[in-house]
Amino acid sequence: MRIHNILALLIIFAGFSEVQAQGYSVSGINEEMQKDAHAVVRKEVTNIMVENESRSIMQVNKVITVLDSKGLDIAAIGIPYDKFDKVLEISALLYNKHGKLIKKIKAKEFGDISYSSSSLATDTRLRIYQPTPDSKVGMPFTIEYNYRVQTKGLFSFPRWVPLDDENLAIEFASLELVVPNRDFINHRSQNIKEEVQISQENDGTHYHWVVEDIMPFEREPMSPSFLQQVPMVHLAPKSFNIQGFRGDANDWNNLGAFFYDLNDNRQSLPKELKIKVEELTAGLDDPIEKAKVLYKFMQDNTRYVSIQLGIGGWQTFEAEYVYTNGYGDCKALSNYMKSMLQHLNIPSYTVLVYAGGDKPDIVPDFPANQFNHMILCIPQENDTTWLECTSSFAPFGYLGDFTEDRHVLLLTPEGGKLVKTPGSTAEMNQQFRNTDVFLQKDGSAQVEVSNISTGFQQTPWRYFGEEASERDREKYLRKSIDASSFELESYQFTDWPDSEIPTYQVSYQLDATNWAKSSGPRLFLTPNVLERRQSVPEKNANRTQSIVLQYAYLDRDTVVYHLPNGYEVESLNREPLEIETIFGHYRASVEIKDPNTLIYYRELQMEKMELPPSYYEQLREFFKEINQADRMQVVLSNKS
Repeated sequence: MRIHNILALLIIFAGFSEVQAQGYSVSGINEEMQKDAHAVVRKEVTNIMVENESRSIMQVNKVITVLDSKGLDIAAIGIPYDKFDKVLEISALLYNKHGKLIKKIKAKEFGDISYSSSSLATDTRLRIYQPTPDSKVGMPFTIEYNYRVQTKGLFSFPRWVPLDDENLAIEFASLELVVPNRDFINHRSQNIKEEVQISQENDGTHYHWVVEDIMPFEREPMSPSFLQQVPMVHLAPKSFNIQGFRGDANDWNNLGAFFYDLNDNRQSLPKELKIKVEELTAGLDDPIEKAKVLYKFMQDNTRYVSIQLGIGGWQTFEAEYVYTNGYGDCKALSNYMKSMLQHLNIPSYTVLVYAGGDKPDIVPDFPANQFNHMILCIPQENDTTWLECTSSFAPFGYLGDFTEDRHVLLLTPEGGKLVKTPGSTAEMNQQFRNTDVFLQKDGSAQVEVSNISTGFQQTPWRYFGEEASERDREKYLRKSIDASSFELESYQFTDWPDSEIPTYQVSYQLDATNWAKSSGPRLFLTPNVLERRQSVPEKNANRTQSIVLQYAYLDRDTVVYHLPNGYEVESLNREPLEIETIFGHYRASVEIKDPNTLIYYRELQMEKMELPPSYYEQLREFFKEINQADRMQVVLSNKS
């Protein structure tokens, strides 16, 4: 009788295993979903149980099928932990393409590394696993992760981003959050069709989000950032308690007050630094002139390092620490500059910002810790000065595309104030290039170039001119020169320190071959050599994503050609070309100054904007016309 029962149980278990195998079989994935995917999330179930404002547990079960080698990195996992977050359990299972379990991966097989290799010191580490299928597993294959993380101190929740990579599809993903009551949490979802389901149960209030059948996502050219386009849930506790520091995020004022209090009373300066500050600013009356001197002193005597210690990485080191050690992170350096100004009774405020050249703005009506960087603000009666304190070469008062034109949180004694950093116009981001070309009969040329850049266009030149090695400086310059064959004879990098807008000049001299093509008595010349548009966005009749032109800028080129003796213009288009569009404008012309001199003019101005996808073909056409115009030719013939 017992044998029959055991056999029956084995048959039932075998049947269950077969059902599970079929569930993870690659053949069960919709073919349309596989078409543009490197990996498919079969199931991702995330449960967060919040006990109180100081403690929660998150449990995750994620099953992802890797379709090809490009999906290996997508399927890799990294689970952060620190003194606030503890990984309680972690394991993984590997299945072959038929859904058969091949291997069990234990916790000790997961790597344990520092969260940031660029940080001098950090509390945060990662438990990582990079799947590498062997001959038993094969390709495609499926990996299932299971882990639990305990958090002490709910300062913030990570964003839930189930579609966290391009060329990834999702069959099913869900987030369930359980909190003590409805007044505990603020939440905001984006790009999720179904509304959040809320229910009241014995263990608290349940919030439930689900996404299903998400096809592979791939950003189209010049589209919004990845995070703006994928499903996401933002979560923020209305109140929190982290290591005895209490705060709330009911509004920006209260959240800012928490950050201010967290970093207050850390501005004390040693006596010798106080004396130095007074000596450096002696004889100056204007507070901004004093600030300029102190900013330069800070740049010359400190360096930036990433330090992620303290209360979640948000509590700064004291000003004295920076002075003594000569380094600090964004918080420490901003606080250091603030401390020196404070000693001279010049008010300033540290500022939280979500920084990055292509990063989206924060959600301005969702008070939460959405920031990754700190800068400094010096308020004035009719103006405001913003300082990037981590840069050793940035001009005073210049932010650039890293932090400009976005919402930021000022940390004042009265609390947080949400404001916006100023943006820049095309006229502030210019490039003026004047070129003299002494053309020879064989098509070679001696070329002299003066390139003056402002705003964000000067930033890379300033970096390589002020910070890079001679070797890297020359390498960058050579790469920027779009001539087919040349020798770089000499070059100079020059700052314009007294300019109202940051300005940098690069001058160089070339000995170039094949500047023009020689054929018998004729030279075929493309006047625009150094600033040709090289590409046109690919055609897309089914464009779905909006168009983002991220930067406003203005390029002006003047090229003076000194022709070889005996050569005259045989053929050219004398009509100036002008293209006016909503995106910007383009102008080009060629002028015969005298029998031996030809002058080429070019101007391109682009505006910063976001437009519906219906404008894409018009933008492509604009770029196509520029591409064609930049290749206009002049025919020179030898009449001697």
